[in-house]
Amino acid sequence: MDHLTFAVHDENGAWARIADGFQARLPLRNLIWRGGPTQAPRFVERLEIRTTVDGSETDAQTQEDTHTDPHASGPLLHLYIVDSDTDADTYKGVVRPRAKAWVARVSQRRGASWLMIYVPGVAEMQRMSTAQGSFLSKRTTTFDRLRSDFQTRKETRVVLLRNDQVESWNAAILAVRDLTVAALEDRAAALGDEIRRMDANRLLPGWNYCGFFVLKERLIALHRLMGLRAEALAQYDELEALFFQLLDAQRLAWFAAFGGGQRGDDFTDLLHTRKKPYRALMVANDITIFDFRMYLFGCQCQLLVADELYVELAARAQRFVPALSQAMREPGTGLSAAFVAAWTYSTCQNVVEICEGAQWAGSQQLQLSASKAGFLAAARHQLDTLGALSGRLPTQETPQPDSAAATQALLSSISNPVLSEALAADERFDQIYVRACDQAAQYYAECGRRRFARQQRADVARLLEARGRWDDAVRALEPLVPAASDSLGAADVPLLARLAMCELRRSRPRACLPLLLRLLAHASLVADGARLREYAELLQTQADALSATDDQEPLHMDAAALFAVAGAVAHDCKDVLGASLSIDSKLEAPVRAARIDAVLVARSDAGRQLELRLAATNADLAPGRTSVLLTNTSTSCPGLFSVRSVTITMGGACLGTACDIAPVRLGSVSSGLQVFATGAASVSDGRPALRLCVESRSCAVDPGMAVRLFDSRGRSLLGSRTAVSEARSKEAAVLDPVAAQGVAVDPAQGAMLFADAVAPGASLAFDVTLPDAHALLSGAITVCAAFSVAGHQRFAVTSGFADFSPSLRVAARTSVLRGGRRLLQVRAQCVSTTSIQVRQMGVGPAVGSVDCAWRGFLCPGECVSGTVEIPPHVDPTALAVAVVFTSAVDAALLALDTHLSMLADVHGLAMHLPFLRELVAAHIRVSMDQRQTLATGRLVCASLQRLCTPAVCPDPEQRAQLRRLLSDLDTKFASTDICATNTSERTLAVPLPDLLKQQEQQQQEQCVSVTAGLSSGRFCHVYEPVQLTLRLDKPDNRRRVSACLALRSEDWLVSGPTRCLVDFDRLESSSDATLEFTLVPLTVGFLPMPEVVCLDDLDQNIKLQTTVAYMHSQPCVLPNPSVPTVYTVPVLVSESPVVSAFFS
Repeated sequence: MDHLTFAVHDENGAWARIADGFQARLPLRNLIWRGGPTQAPRFVERLEIRTTVDGSETDAQTQEDTHTDPHASGPLLHLYIVDSDTDADTYKGVVRPRAKAWVARVSQRRGASWLMIYVPGVAEMQRMSTAQGSFLSKRTTTFDRLRSDFQTRKETRVVLLRNDQVESWNAAILAVRDLTVAALEDRAAALGDEIRRMDANRLLPGWNYCGFFVLKERLIALHRLMGLRAEALAQYDELEALFFQLLDAQRLAWFAAFGGGQRGDDFTDLLHTRKKPYRALMVANDITIFDFRMYLFGCQCQLLVADELYVELAARAQRFVPALSQAMREPGTGLSAAFVAAWTYSTCQNVVEICEGAQWAGSQQLQLSASKAGFLAAARHQLDTLGALSGRLPTQETPQPDSAAATQALLSSISNPVLSEALAADERFDQIYVRACDQAAQYYAECGRRRFARQQRADVARLLEARGRWDDAVRALEPLVPAASDSLGAADVPLLARLAMCELRRSRPRACLPLLLRLLAHASLVADGARLREYAELLQTQADALSATDDQEPLHMDAAALFAVAGAVAHDCKDVLGASLSIDSKLEAPVRAARIDAVLVARSDAGRQLELRLAATNADLAPGRTSVLLTNTSTSCPGLFSVRSVTITMGGACLGTACDIAPVRLGSVSSGLQVFATGAASVSDGRPALRLCVESRSCAVDPGMAVRLFDSRGRSLLGSRTAVSEARSKEAAVLDPVAAQGVAVDPAQGAMLFADAVAPGASLAFDVTLPDAHALLSGAITVCAAFSVAGHQRFAVTSGFADFSPSLRVAARTSVLRGGRRLLQVRAQCVSTTSIQVRQMGVGPAVGSVDCAWRGFLCPGECVSGTVEIPPHVDPTALAVAVVFTSAVDAALLALDTHLSMLADVHGLAMHLPFLRELVAAHIRVSMDQRQTLATGRLVCASLQRLCTPAVCPDPEQRAQLRRLLSDLDTKFASTDICATNTSERTLAVPLPDLLKQQEQQQQEQCVSVTAGLSSGRFCHVYEPVQLTLRLDKPDNRRRVSACLALRSEDWLVSGPTRCLVDFDRLESSSDATLEFTLVPLTVGFLPMPEVVCLDDLDQNIKLQTTVAYMHSQPCVLPNPSVPTVYTVPVLVSESPVVSAFFS
């Protein structure tokens, strides 16, 4: 009931005149209900009123309810309408008796009140208007008589209502309001007394909970009529608490049974509390527990919805649905699992529908979204049960129905039309299932519970898997698996495994393999060892399947989490280049690799890399550590290599893994072709030259061998101006070079091509004269030979330090004396980084030796000169200037070669002899004290034990052998006079016409002579500033000259300006000028000196001819002790695009 009733008693038809005005002033608003003495006043905003006239159908029903139940909600206010212009006798005889009888009748009804409304006629209103203010008119009207007979002092019982006066209406409505509130309070008090009385008798025999509920619900109805829904909800909560109290005490005699088995009970509509005659059933004690609880919770939901308390409604439903569902599953209820699942599904969906339109802000909306998501998830779980029972969703946990009759009986017991459609066809079931999951995932996402949302989408994928729809299952699972491997968690592993199985069912090994790899990489998250073995076996089978069916490129994957290279050891074999790798496999099952490839890298001082590839075929990798031998039968490349990567090929899958192990030192293939370069013993034209040595050893080289030479910067040394001649002895140094037979330089390929075959055991030597562009370079020379043996392609790469620039600069000047005598003045300057000794200087072939004024060693920058007379019959154009010299470093290296070859065999390091020679030679060049060496005749340098470091030799066993070898070598050097036993000589031969032409050009071009030297001497440290001093000789006819530095930015950093102006007129000394520049070396190794360029200051576009004498042609830059690094050997292997082509 949603309204109160006013009963109207009208005998003369006056109600029709005021009914419209009365209804227009309803409902009553803004009432103050004081309640009981212990309750605070409450504000009633709106009170719905419906009027009934005596004798109408509504009045008859009200009278019947009142007769059968004294506490029924009868009329709250009785209105008696009086319309009579009678005299006093008529009033006394007719009107007053009837009114008294009516008052006596309605006054007996507790919880109801009454009011007389006098509606005067036209004549009466005129009389009242004329008699107003007259003393004798007080009892002359019917209204006055009514007030005299029925009016009380406390309450207004009689009111005058003039239809044409607002004040009269206001007074009448005010009286109605007061009497209505009083009647409500009286009715509530009466119900309260009755409730308290009945509650006090709860323990007495005959007490009835259903009757108590009906009684208390009447009070709730009053609260609801007055809009006091909080009080009404509190009353329902008390009734619910009392029910559970009695339920625990097993006092449920007032309920017929548990119930829930009737048709339609599984289809829930919580807000529809008139689905059954619940109140009549309670009065008759025939209601079931199921119906009672549904009615009680439905009433609570109505109040919560009216107050828009959807969050609280959802919270109550979260307690109600599981509790009642659990009660329905108790033994003895007689309810099937299908009915319970259907009811739970319907109830959860109904709660979501009720809360669907609610919109809140902030945390309440998040709570509501979370509640709705929970209900939808619970509904989806019931679909799992119903689908399993009906055969729409087969599982292993729930038994299947035995026959079609059982399935039909199950379907017939469900009245929810949505569920009936879903259980009738798979397609409809899938639609409802997916919709429930999608809605739950959406609400979970709204409230920030993304893990739960992902679980709902995973359940959709599981349904698709059960249906065999693998393509749709993959599309559903792919967004759920994190893309980055490092973000994979324990909850992601099952999804990843399911995705891999789906790809397996789709026969797509290219998509399945990366998923299996990720699963195996996170083995710690997979607790089942059998599963890990299964995944490892699937990895092998899928890789083989990819190789057999896929014509695309191999699938490259990173398998660093599965395979790791623990170490590498050089393979000691004279016929093949190889290394043994220790590979750790984290798989639970053995796998077979069709091929294992390793990429080894050696770095040069220029930052370039040389790659070497080793391979092994048909290798079995067991769980744990396995040693695999990888070889390269086509390449010989000794040196220190780092294992950059290892690729394990299984079928059509290439599993790559990075390596972080100590470098491995590979020896040379001693039985194969050996090619190497050294400094030339003689130079015929003053240009830089090398000696190229080719030793075939035991292999027969086919015609067409190509040899390439590179410097430490990776630049090719062979070009159009390169000349190749047969090696000459020092006695034939001044003769014309003899062209090599069968060898030609191809500038396009940058290679020396051998037209003839090289027989086994052959030893060839060639002098290679280089262009002038390399005149000031010396350092590591890399020799690459591409050849074939019996039609099989082979490569040989060696690298070593060589001084291929002339250590001397030769100048000559002719003069004619009186009498026609011709004199030739020859001048030789040391431009090497080491001290040299000029043993012989002469002009040939017809002129004798020059009388040298110097018989000792020349330090860098020092000169020696001599004069010889040219006979008149000799043509100067046929002469050549030849200088025979030796150096302290050559003497030390000659002694090194003598001792090292013997000691390497003694200590078992013969395979690494080329490396050891370059290692010790580089150490001697860096740390040799030349003055002390020349003074004592014995090698004076830093201890060779400094070379015995892990960076040089990572293997501890080999490092111990190296330590003993270096100790013996130190002893040999300390007891050997290297200067006395030095037999190494080098010859520089320059045609005299070239020298005279160069002198003439310098005179014509006003050459500027510059001497350059570093303050640090032979070596310096990286990142430490050094002073570069330039001494400029004053040129003729030049007063102002600008000196500039041209250098490589990756090698040197200039602190300050790179250009300086020299004004010779302002200098105190008119012969020369001194300039200083501050340089900072940026690279470790042998760095080229900066080039000096002189410009005319008046016209900067004029470049002056500049001759520079360097005190240190290539200083050695050592590692800085203050910078974290390790001792590394300067340049051993270099690389260029041509070299890379050999190994591609």
